[in-house]
Amino acid sequence: MDMVKLMHEEVAKQPIFHAEVKRMYRRELPGQMKIEVPFNVALNAESKWVKMADMLPWDEIEEQYVKNFTGKNEGQVAKSARLAFCAVYIYISEGITDEKVARYIQENPHMQYFCGYAAYTPQPPFDPSLMNTSANAYHHRWLWS
Repeated sequence: MDMVKLMHEEVAKQPIFHAEVKRMYRRELPGQMKIEVPFNVALNAESKWVKMADMLPWDEIEEQYVKNFTGKNEGQVAKSARLAFCAVYIYISEGITDEKVARYIQENPHMQYFCGYAAYTPQPPFDPSLMNTSANAYHHRWLWS
């Protein structure tokens, strides 16, 4: 079974980011090849996060994601499709809380690479309140519509 189909099945079972306000989306330029990591440390090419980052169809994922935005230049700019997808994937695959997802991404250069970062940053990727794990939340319609 291909990775996108598998993720579709898993993600459809889980709630995800939602917002009370309309958001707009700005596409980021693709082409990540490396991430700048402090202390002259190289990423481990065998890390599952590095391997998955290099094999997922990011353009297809983004095409599905952008369908959920108004296209108007109003409201808060949404997080990138890649960061949103990766946060959901980490949440599901690691079985952790929203707060831990944000903290794991913040602390782990391999996860930051997976999320599409160009350079390591000690800043949190998002406020954990952007993720909603309640049973009544949207079931990832933003990604799999």
